[in-house]
Amino acid sequence: MTSTYKWRTPKYPWTEAHWDEQQINYTDPYLIWADARGSLPNDLDQMPVLVELATNQTIQQLRDLVSHDGGIAAVSPLYPISTDHGENFRFCTIHARRQFFLNPVAAYGVLRYVIGWARIPIAKQISPEILWKQLLCRPVIAVIDDGLPFLHDAYRYTDSPSRQRTRVMRFKSLDKNYPVELKQDQIESHLDKHETLAYKSIGYPRVERDESHGSHLMDVAAGKSGSGIAGKLPVIAVQLPTETVVDSSGGSLAVHAADAFRYVLNQVPENQPVVTCMSYGIHAGPHDGSSVFECALDEMLMQRPNAALVIPAGNNFLARGHARMQWPPASQEVKQLVWRILPGDSTDSFCELWFDAWNETADTEAPFEIALTPPQAIDQWCDKPGVYAAYKASQNQLPVATVVIQKLNRAGKTRWMALLCVAETVNAKDAPHGLWKIKIKPKNKGQPMTVDAWIERDGAVFGGNCGGLQSYFEDTSELAVTGTGTLNGIATGSETIVVGAYVEKTGYISSYSASGADYFSGATKQPLCSAVGDVDADRRGVKAAGTLSGTFCWLSGTSVATAKVARHVANLWATDTSLTRDQIKAKLTENLPTTQTSDNLRFGVGKIQP
Repeated sequence: MTSTYKWRTPKYPWTEAHWDEQQINYTDPYLIWADARGSLPNDLDQMPVLVELATNQTIQQLRDLVSHDGGIAAVSPLYPISTDHGENFRFCTIHARRQFFLNPVAAYGVLRYVIGWARIPIAKQISPEILWKQLLCRPVIAVIDDGLPFLHDAYRYTDSPSRQRTRVMRFKSLDKNYPVELKQDQIESHLDKHETLAYKSIGYPRVERDESHGSHLMDVAAGKSGSGIAGKLPVIAVQLPTETVVDSSGGSLAVHAADAFRYVLNQVPENQPVVTCMSYGIHAGPHDGSSVFECALDEMLMQRPNAALVIPAGNNFLARGHARMQWPPASQEVKQLVWRILPGDSTDSFCELWFDAWNETADTEAPFEIALTPPQAIDQWCDKPGVYAAYKASQNQLPVATVVIQKLNRAGKTRWMALLCVAETVNAKDAPHGLWKIKIKPKNKGQPMTVDAWIERDGAVFGGNCGGLQSYFEDTSELAVTGTGTLNGIATGSETIVVGAYVEKTGYISSYSASGADYFSGATKQPLCSAVGDVDADRRGVKAAGTLSGTFCWLSGTSVATAKVARHVANLWATDTSLTRDQIKAKLTENLPTTQTSDNLRFGVGKIQP
């Protein structure tokens, strides 16, 4: 039988890299796919990147190296070199030229990195200095989101000057312009204008719709109509880049969200409490707290014991995007996942396979073989670190799918990961839709083997539609797809507060609210707690502000629950600004209505009351 597909190593026109075994294990596999698919145009000069430095490397040393090497990269000024106690930071964002990616480990001490959206500048012109230098005697609420209506009357208080201490950082990526910061006096100068005209004069189009994700959550977290003193506290609003918001996979989230959170911490004196609501996430990832983004967030939070970052558990419990497979020692049984990719999908589809810790760290071959097979095609098995790309035999221009296999060493553990990429299905020249088969066969190494498969988020997002259609796993007679283990892929670190959603009227967990797993090896195995994400079963969602004063909208999800908990944290801190984040967590979960132990993976410790 002759296959209609040819498998070979693709070309990489933008990086001009070879991605040998040494390089590939330190590389963001999504960069490899983007380069192989020709998604990185030749006129692209630089790319934003979030990096982790080696333990003996400092941010200042990185700055010196890249500046002496012909300006091959620029380190964002948002990131301080060290803490006040002299401890070196190891995570920062840079803007890297293509030559940087050829050998970042040996040349610059970069252990690993993740890329951001290619055309978005990093925060190059935002001051790293603390702007709120005076102590405000009360906590600050920060919201990192999209479509933040900072002129809305929910944030205007003539009787409370501190409320006007509102700052907005917005990313402007058109024509390669850099992020813009709107300070208090600039915002106040627009308060007597018609809101629509004022936003237009500022050049802020993300509030042109009647409702937005950010308008709703900013009101829930910090609006004056909610509970407690939170409605009178200072606010920082940070607009994520539009391209990142509408990127349904969340693939570019890490770089720009890390910049946004670093910006928030830079605004507030070190002894000033600040709680940040960031209601975004991804489906895939290692789910062991070791992703670059999770480690960067943990580093920033551990520096600031009076700062909290509240994030959602995720809405993908019913998305059919997670499966777990296990083999006993010495088994060579072939197991199969059936991955349904929909027709007319104008975005790429991704699936990550994460294998459990492996004892034989010296192995250069994977302890498994993988085959990603298009509909009605012949299996092609892959078992070494590298890139395997499928081309249509009749066309041969661009790969329609790839398998990227990596061997990752983190925290003394060796894990193997495989990223499976399938191109969009809109055009005949692209990937075929239908049932793609993922086959996995362990090699006889005498050890048991476990693999978790996560399909990355790809559906339409609130506030923008990129044309993505969510792929999913089919149940088979050998394998049932499960909602267990669907926790947000950036929610398994040690320092963040993770929130699930429940229905206020019934007290039941919301059907979509994601589940942790007791087999996760990170610090966080489940949400810390849950809050209202829906008023009742018939009226899904919670009512809050629209983009213009006097307007309202309904929004459902763990994002809403996250904003509610962020408000609750702010209210707790307002009663005692000397509390640490750990003490706030303890107070947050004191005397909560508990759930059955079997429900903790979705509810957490208990339910925050409305």
